[in-house]
Amino acid sequence: MRLVLNNFRSIKKETLELAPLTIMYGNNGSGKSSFMYALMTLKNIVLNPNQSPDGFFNYQFISIGGYDQVVNSHNMKNHIGIEMVLDEPLGCSFGIQLLSKNQGQFTYVDEKRKINISLKVTFPYPLNQSTNFFVEISKEPKQKIEFYWNGLTFNIKGNVSPQIQQEVTELQSALNSSLEIIKKIQIAPVKRGFFKPLYSLVGTSSFLLSEDEMATRLAQNKYLEYDVSHYLEKVLDKELRVRAQIGTAIFSIDAIERSGNNSSELVNEGFGLNQLVYLLTKVLDIDSEIILIEEPEIHLHPRACAKLIEALAEIAIKKNKKILISTHSEILVSSALNLIPASKIKPDQLKLYWVKREGNNTKLEFQEANEKGQLVGGLENFLETELEILKEFTAPRA
Repeated sequence: MRLVLNNFRSIKKETLELAPLTIMYGNNGSGKSSFMYALMTLKNIVLNPNQSPDGFFNYQFISIGGYDQVVNSHNMKNHIGIEMVLDEPLGCSFGIQLLSKNQGQFTYVDEKRKINISLKVTFPYPLNQSTNFFVEISKEPKQKIEFYWNGLTFNIKGNVSPQIQQEVTELQSALNSSLEIIKKIQIAPVKRGFFKPLYSLVGTSSFLLSEDEMATRLAQNKYLEYDVSHYLEKVLDKELRVRAQIGTAIFSIDAIERSGNNSSELVNEGFGLNQLVYLLTKVLDIDSEIILIEEPEIHLHPRACAKLIEALAEIAIKKNKKILISTHSEILVSSALNLIPASKIKPDQLKLYWVKREGNNTKLEFQEANEKGQLVGGLENFLETELEILKEFTAPRA
């Protein structure tokens, strides 16, 4: 799976390949968050193209402005491009080009089926509007089948003969499968956690961002609660309980000491544990397939950091998820690498990128890990800083 970006904020042209576990690290302001925000933009467009284009860059927890602010170099002649390339079994790509404030182009490419669709649209795109196109099917005699895009899904136009019904239905399913994956992109932003002692059930959105939504998910799905508790125990040796008040619709989310002592509501626990429950709930939720995590190390002891990255690797592999992390933590990066010689992850299941700025542009530098968990070139970004600090510390004093 690959993310291909053009002219998005400080990213002129870059490709980020996503493994089960992908980690980006680099200096502040290097552009790490832009890769995550691009994915959220793609989700925004797929969920609702019938909105002002400036709304595509509003992710509820943050708004990064309008088209003018987001396009690379603020140059209106540049076109923003966001494309997801989905490998086997789909073997296709879905992308959007924003050609101006109101003009766009959807693209879908499936080389196996020899499909190349390019649909020019105007935003906001009314959901009762149809954009038609034809696809040639392989079954003899070859013929072109008309489809249409209604803003949310690809659909068959009219009736088809029984002889080709199965192939046409499979084609429609393939067209829409990429959209379903994009809809399951979720983000755990830096601002996360539970800040109230009691909750009640609320409606949940496709973004699952508020603490009330996350609390509702835990209360409604006991298997999700069990999973979160399992991994919370692995990382911080605590268990999780959703405790309902009998006769009411009110419940609490509690952290339980295994010894039975000092158990309390999450809001009364340390923030490291508190935010970790939010993070694990987001990662383990059934509607999360591509999960973006900003700085998972916040408020965590280095040992807990190491256990968390091991838990995230296990979740990604066992539950077939893609987890993309941005971090400033050397402990987190080195702990991820240590999983390779421990046989808990394979080198091709972990990808690390050093994100840096060259002038005004963000650049990705892939750092390959070998079978021993060593990076070719080392943790250059971190080591440079450590050497500078050591040099200052050991310099002769006046």
